[in-house]
Amino acid sequence: MKGVSSCKAVLVAVATDGFRISNVSFSYIIVDGLDCTDRMIDLCLEMGGNFDLILLHGAPYGGFNIVDVEKLYLKLHSPIISVISSKPNENAVIEALKKHFNDWILRCSLLEKFKPIIPINLKGYTVYVSCYGIDLDHATNILHNITIIGKLPEPLRIARLIARGLPLNL
Repeated sequence: MKGVSSCKAVLVAVATDGFRISNVSFSYIIVDGLDCTDRMIDLCLEMGGNFDLILLHGAPYGGFNIVDVEKLYLKLHSPIISVISSKPNENAVIEALKKHFNDWILRCSLLEKFKPIIPINLKGYTVYVSCYGIDLDHATNILHNITIIGKLPEPLRIARLIARGLPLNL
C-alpha cells in the first residue's frame, strides 16, 4: 500500500498523579500505519485504564499514524485533550494525505474527529487545543494547572523527553 512503511516509532505513555510520575510505559507503532490508537489503548490498559484525563500531543504520531480519538474515548471512558504548539495547515495536510496514501479518505476522517481546533493562551504561548468528552473551559483550566515549563502540559513534556531518549531498537 502506498504510504505505509516498515519503520517504527516509539510511543510513550506517562501516568501522573498531580506532578508525580506514577507509571511509564511504551510501545512501538508503524510509521504512517494505522495502529496508533490500538497501541495507546493497550498502554493505557496496561497502566490500569482508569484515568481522569488523557492528553495527546496532536492527532498524528509516527508520521501520519493518526489517532482515532472517538475510539480511544469509547474504549477508555476518559476525556481527551489534544494540545499542539502550531496551527495545522489543513489544506497542506489533506494534499499530503492524498499524495501519499491510498486510504487518505479514512485518515482525513480521523483528523475530522479532532475538530474544532481552538487557539488558547497558555502561560503566554498560543497553543491549539481540541477536546473530546470535556468542554473547552474545563480543559483550559486543567491545562493552565498542569503546565509549568514552556507551552506543553507537564505530562506531555515528560513523555516527549522519555520518547526522545529511547532507542528505536530495544
